[in-house]
Amino acid sequence: MAVDFLGALGAGSDIDSKSLVESLVAAERQPREASLNAKIDAAGVEISAYAEVASALGTLTSIFERLNDASEFQSATLSVAGNKTSEGGDAFTATLGSGASSGTSSSIRVTALAQTERWISSGVDASDTELNNGNAFTVSLSGAPETFLSSAIDPSTDQISKTAHGFQTGDVLYYEDNGSAIGGLTTKTNYYVVRIDDDTFKLAASGSDAEAGTVIDLTTAGNDSQTFKTNHEISLDAGATITDVVAAINAGSDLATATLVDRGSGAGSERYVISVEGSTGAENVFSVSTTASAGVYANFTNSQDASDAQVTVNGVSILRPSNVIDDVIDGITLNLFGVSASDGRVAVGRTTEVVENNIRDLVAAYNTMKSSFDQLADPDSTGDFGGVFAGNTSFRLIQDTVQSIFLNPSSTATDNLTYFSDIGISFTRTGLLEINDQRLSAALNNNFDELVTLFSADTDNQTKFGQADRGIAGDAIITLDEILARDGIILTQSAGLETRVADYQEKLEDLDRRMRQVQERYLAQFTAMETAIDQLNSTKDYLKTALEGLPFNNKNK
Repeated sequence: MAVDFLGALGAGSDIDSKSLVESLVAAERQPREASLNAKIDAAGVEISAYAEVASALGTLTSIFERLNDASEFQSATLSVAGNKTSEGGDAFTATLGSGASSGTSSSIRVTALAQTERWISSGVDASDTELNNGNAFTVSLSGAPETFLSSAIDPSTDQISKTAHGFQTGDVLYYEDNGSAIGGLTTKTNYYVVRIDDDTFKLAASGSDAEAGTVIDLTTAGNDSQTFKTNHEISLDAGATITDVVAAINAGSDLATATLVDRGSGAGSERYVISVEGSTGAENVFSVSTTASAGVYANFTNSQDASDAQVTVNGVSILRPSNVIDDVIDGITLNLFGVSASDGRVAVGRTTEVVENNIRDLVAAYNTMKSSFDQLADPDSTGDFGGVFAGNTSFRLIQDTVQSIFLNPSSTATDNLTYFSDIGISFTRTGLLEINDQRLSAALNNNFDELVTLFSADTDNQTKFGQADRGIAGDAIITLDEILARDGIILTQSAGLETRVADYQEKLEDLDRRMRQVQERYLAQFTAMETAIDQLNSTKDYLKTALEGLPFNNKNK
């Protein structure tokens, strides 16, 4: 606020001391405050510019990471031919996963599909009809028989051994012998498991004995053809219906799943039947039986045997329990749907498209970064941070270091490929990268394996610690990480700038405190001045009055 100091002082009274003091303080504060704020703004611009540099280098790092592992180069394509059934449908399909080897081809012929075991009950005319004349009965599901050698049976400990047997205490095993039986057991009898550990178990005579740990004393091991099979006995209470049987099977056994099938009103007394179906594979056979024998009851018969899928791969016949096969051809999953009319073929080819796109992305990212860096170093630039790093030696070091990545030889050079220029990537006169499409195509198509070595050193998941030849990409990542590290150029410079900003802000606070003191001093001085002027004015008025009261003054003449 401008004040007419001479006019105000010449008035002798009524001086606006507050405005005068504020103007004097502002005149003293402004140049110092403006200088500090300018320094804060300049430092803030540099900090933001360094953040932009870090972002650009982070983009380069992320692209180099797509070229750092040998596995990143193994992009493959899959082709399937001749995979039809005699009816024209798909006999199989194939999907590509990791681990597939490019350039491989396999003949495939499906000769049989894996099937589930399936048992169908006789039918009843109503789902709420009481079975077995309303009396209680049982339904038994028995699994595939397993043969035990005598060496697996130890009469001294009463233990039976089977690796990963999967039995739990209380599970029922139906015992059959083929010749000399195990001493202490009776053939064609149910026994109850007492689980010892994953690989051993004992037998009890009843479920309650199994829970109590009361086991049967085995006296001999028998011969080498002892057969046990799981046997799930499911009890149905009096008045049970076919719906109750379905629920009881599903709750009482993990061998199979029961489904109530409504065949429709036209089926008459056979309208409702039970379908009991297990998993695919010959090892998943089972049988279903019932003790119901009176009145209306559901008697079970086998309608389909469990069997393995059979596939011929490159002339070798292979059996698997599932129609999804992923362990025959590396990196390829076969899905089987029908029997082949003739040999089909699955071929794995190599595609260079992903690698080429990554290389082109790398060049584009560098050129974008270079254009941005040129603006930061150009004092005549009108960009947001134009010229902020003009003459800055730290920034110049960053530029030179990044450029050297594209100029230096690979630490894992090959006979034909050593530099970026060997795959068609070189600098123009303006410092940008350009791609020679013919040379890049030749490297991708004729020297692909060497290209992999050039970039990745033929390794996966390289460590960032220690000394090693890591290839162009691995070495570049180390170099960029050093620039971006906590003790690297960017964060070190940014931290220094932030410290300077804090110092400037502290100086602003000191300036504010000093200006308050100056203002208080000026106010005290002007208050004293006004007091003195008031006293002088009072004296003037007194003298004037006194003079006017004298008898001999000029006003009476």
